[in-house]
Amino acid sequence: MSTKSTYFVEQTYYNLDKSESVVIKIPHDTDFSYPPREVKRLGIWCSGGADSTALLYLLAKTIKDNDLDLYIQPMTVRRQRPWNPIKAKPVIDKVCEILDFDRMLPHEVYYPPLEDPNQTEWQEFMDRDRENCKSGFWHVLYDGLTSNPPESEMPYENLEEHRRGENVEKQLEAPARDHMRPLYRINKRFIADIYKQFDLTKNLLPITWSCEGEADQTEDYTIPCEECWWCWEREWAFKPKL
Repeated sequence: MSTKSTYFVEQTYYNLDKSESVVIKIPHDTDFSYPPREVKRLGIWCSGGADSTALLYLLAKTIKDNDLDLYIQPMTVRRQRPWNPIKAKPVIDKVCEILDFDRMLPHEVYYPPLEDPNQTEWQEFMDRDRENCKSGFWHVLYDGLTSNPPESEMPYENLEEHRRGENVEKQLEAPARDHMRPLYRINKRFIADIYKQFDLTKNLLPITWSCEGEADQTEDYTIPCEECWWCWEREWAFKPKL
């Protein structure tokens, strides 16, 4: 007697020298409710940055390559630095164009009040995750959180060591299979290899945005400041390895 597998697909992607890998898992169902909820829509937080854009590309590629009857629901929160929705929409459109992908649902943008920094930076994500999971807006959520580079490689700390540090235990999949972080144990050098091996360095990477500089440092978010930690991380990841 055959038993249905847990996942539609478990697709492995490697870095260029094949020393590291990530696995894109798409479950048939989740244990959020009983009976288990069938998966049809994959939610993903899209910031417009290189990491979440790489994950969006891999998700769409995995769905298309395996001819899966699934849809992607991209979402963005307008944070204290209001560039996220502005930068996210072009990369979503470009991924669809590159892959000829027609299963992208309309981009959902949330606008929490700017006078509450906690709401815009963290609470809004948690509130929407609970609401969207319960309502079935998406059935499984993906986010592109990655690990920090080795501490010795960066000039200062980014206040993310508590969740992105090398020695932090990183869970890739929630027990209910309703939240996936497939990139959590690799750093941005792996992300750089994704752009290189799929020929995305000239058409997709240039429209992503990693900078966390303020408006006066970036000419109203049109050029990266090249001074913040996130700009340095991007330069570290994409520069040639010695």
